Amino acid sequence: DWGNHRIQVFNQDWTFLFSFGDQHNGSEDALKYPASIAIDRQDRIFVSDFKDRVMVYSSEGKFTYSIISSEQPSRTPLGSSFSKIFPSE
Repeated sequence: DWGNHRIQVFNQDWTFLFSFGDQHNGSEDALKYPASIAIDRQDRIFVSDFKDRVMVYSSEGKFTYSIISSEQPSRTPLGSSFSKIFPSE
């Protein structure tokens, strides 16, 4: 949901289940214009946004970590494709 700065999750019948990343909560893991999304084999959700980062969430929408942060300048990632993920500690 690009304009509302969040990801909405639906089941196979298009019934709304939950959303996450909403900017209204004021937290650091809030999304700003989510641009792309990818899901890995462990059901982690990777979301790029216009804060120049890729945020990683659990399958339940709980923030776990970011791959690129605003402290590490980059161009806004508009697409996501991963062959291997190496999380930093």
